[in-house]
Amino acid sequence: MHPYTQLSGTLTVDLIDPDPDDLVLHSLAKGLAYTNRFTGAIGTYSVAEHLVLGMRCLRDRGHKRGILAGYLLHDAHEAIIGDVSAPVKAALLALGQDFSVLEDRHQIAIEKRFAVFTRAREIKAMDRAMCLAEAEQGFGTLLTRGGSNGWPAPPSAEIKIQRWAGPRAAREWLEECNRLGIR
Repeated sequence: MHPYTQLSGTLTVDLIDPDPDDLVLHSLAKGLAYTNRFTGAIGTYSVAEHLVLGMRCLRDRGHKRGILAGYLLHDAHEAIIGDVSAPVKAALLALGQDFSVLEDRHQIAIEKRFAVFTRAREIKAMDRAMCLAEAEQGFGTLLTRGGSNGWPAPPSAEIKIQRWAGPRAAREWLEECNRLGIR
């Protein structure tokens, strides 16, 4: 028997073999709105806000629907399995356990369910830029300790992190999904 997790309401998702048909935007929105970036080490700043701000930056730069939708959903698996920090992932890998296998299973289910591709070069570049913008706006040494690693300059003039409350973060994320026709 596979382990299941419960999302908002009575929705359950198989953690080992997620079924794309079990994924509902409203449940993902709530999970993303109440999952903090960097496993909460920087306080309240949701994955949902991160996704909306990065997607809006890409939209302002003229990217098309596919990239925008992909960015809006690239961390959606965190609504189901949480945000596991890079140091914890590295520790698991050192112990012979690769957390990315679980992440990939859930991300593939999300891509199938919502007909998006979340691993495009432009999405990865914006995610790195967002990390630097987040560091620049007060998340400091937690993110910058390892140096820039060749990451792009942060879009600091374009990104203003506000630390939205959960209801607003869920609403903003869902509104952007609706604008892009993600259902």
